[in-house]
Amino acid sequence: MRRLIAAAVAAGVMGAVAGCGVFASPAATVVIGVDLPLTGTSSDTGQVYAQALELRVEQINEQQLAGQDVHVELRVLDNHGEHTTATDNLQQLTTDPDVVAVITAGCVSCLVHASQQHLAVPTISLDTDDVLTATPQTRWLFRLAPDPGDNADRISQTMADHGIQTVALVHTTDPYGIAGDRELHDATTRDHIDIVTRQRIPPDADQDAVEAAAEAIATWQPEPEFPGQFPDPQLPGQQAPGQEVPGQVAEDGGPDAVVIWTGPDQAVAFATALRDTGYTRHLYLDLTAVDQLISPHSDVFTPATAVATATINPDIATTPAAAQRADWFATYLS
Repeated sequence: MRRLIAAAVAAGVMGAVAGCGVFASPAATVVIGVDLPLTGTSSDTGQVYAQALELRVEQINEQQLAGQDVHVELRVLDNHGEHTTATDNLQQLTTDPDVVAVITAGCVSCLVHASQQHLAVPTISLDTDDVLTATPQTRWLFRLAPDPGDNADRISQTMADHGIQTVALVHTTDPYGIAGDRELHDATTRDHIDIVTRQRIPPDADQDAVEAAAEAIATWQPEPEFPGQFPDPQLPGQQAPGQEVPGQVAEDGGPDAVVIWTGPDQAVAFATALRDTGYTRHLYLDLTAVDQLISPHSDVFTPATAVATATINPDIATTPAAAQRADWFATYLS
């Protein structure tokens, strides 16, 4: 699902570029610069973006949506998910006189830096980080990715509908993960859901860090409501609060549910580690955490709910744009 939605976002870029007026050029060829992580970090998503853009450009040219006798061409550069390479790519594309717009993903800080150099062409970010907050005065910068606040609201509302009262949150320490922590706190407070524990892991977390986060969540227990509620730690086989056996889930241990707000690789690793502790309750995944979860990892994501905000504006449901979007979906899936 995440791949399809990511691809839809990428394909939607062409409509946004058209809205900027770049297709009004009398030139026979319109060049769109593309900077994506085709190898290295986030290469799976980068490849999806690239395929979606290539398909949409093919449709635009076949249907002459850019204008009669106007050919749209992509100039694609691989940033490898590396800061230096992405910065160089953006510099090259935004200063190329043949490039009328730039589409980028994989390095938000690079885009912020480029925007400070006064972007001269429309530049569209496909990243989930809120680059617009860091660059509020930039005229030519746009973002089409899902908003953390919208995702947090939808997750919290879904959990409230399911009767969830206590939840654990695991999120990455990158800007998107930090934004998710903030937004989910506000949303769950509104919906009277208690985030009882937070586990923060780096985007490149190793297995030890992932397992530690999973164990901390699985062994969480609520504070006793009455003195003496917990077993006597002096009796054989029993332990007091805070003295849980590592890797062992106490009876009724762990919160009602866990929200996973990480990248897809970390989501698989964390869910696997969490299930290995014996935790069997519900998982909720932000859109960024969702990749190809049905196979071969369906067992560790059962039961689970993947939450995504709408990608189709109902205001255009009966317009030619909607028909073109439906055609793109069918073609991409095939």
